[in-house]
Amino acid sequence: MGIALEVTENLPATLCGKHYKVSKNIVKLDPLTLSLKEIQRLKWIHNLLVLTQSRVGNYGCHGMHEWAMVYSGADIRHAESAPLRLSQRETDEIVESLPITCSHFDAYRFFSP
Repeated sequence: MGIALEVTENLPATLCGKHYKVSKNIVKLDPLTLSLKEIQRLKWIHNLLVLTQSRVGNYGCHGMHEWAMVYSGADIRHAESAPLRLSQRETDEIVESLPITCSHFDAYRFFSP
């Protein structure tokens, strides 16, 4: 948290909050204003970024997370405005036959019954 930003134009509102100290045109995060929960959150995010930085990207997921959002769905919110070209059964078969390998795996959890 020892990084300072030099602001050459108007100071953005996002850097005017209670966690920042401004001196002339230099902005710094003030770690003493962070709660324990905020510190833990920042450490978690930092750790996630460190872990993912060295991993090889997966660019061959073929948008499986998008298919997963309509997996086994009885109520597809865009069915009338943008109908799917496959039946529900066909969609489910595709999702069940291939792995979801991208970071959108949560599509199963959030969009499936």
